[in-house]
Order: sequence, then C-alpha cells, then structure tokens
Amino acid sequence: QIDAGHSGGRSWSGWAATASWRLSPATALATRIERFSDPDQVIVATGAPAGFVANGMSMGIDRALPGNLLWRAEARWLRATDSLFADRGRPAAARSNLTLVTSLAVSF
Repeated sequence: QIDAGHSGGRSWSGWAATASWRLSPATALATRIERFSDPDQVIVATGAPAGFVANGMSMGIDRALPGNLLWRAEARWLRATDSLFADRGRPAAARSNLTLVTSLAVSF
C-alpha cells in the first residue's frame, strides 16, 4: 500500500504466481496467473468507475538457440472489470485482451 499524500491515502495491489517446466535442456514452458487492483488509479489511470482491476494468465515457451540466443513466445490474456482495452475494428472498448508476443535475446 502507498500513501500518495491524499486524505485517507490511496492504494493499489498486485500479485502473480508462476511455474515453469523444463522439457529438455534447450526448451522450457512457463505459466503465470496474476491479479492487479488499482481502484484509486494510482498506477494506471483509466477514468473508468472501477479504475484498473484485472485478472490475467499467460503461457510461454523458451527455446535456447545456438550462439547464446534465447527465443521466447508468449500468449497473455487479461480480463478487466470495466471495458478498458481497445478492440481493433470496433468503436467500443473490450473487457478482455489477448496479446501474442515473441522476442529474441542474446547474451554475452
């Protein structure tokens, strides 16, 4: 909890639980469930009545590649109390959001 200097203080909270499984020396799966609650809009300003309150989950795969490369692909789903997420092609916002991302990292 934080005190932003306002009477009564304002607060936000978040948590995540993660798990991972090594499938082979070069491949691993990872999952995460999470909750974020910012009803006072301390961290995320939405203008929505409930602020930013969302639950989410994700699943990813990591693959070690030759040359100190690591490739990661992840799918992340969030569902909010209010319609907060831009919905491509529609005029109204959506309550849920699915994001697919991939990355390539090099270590040296």
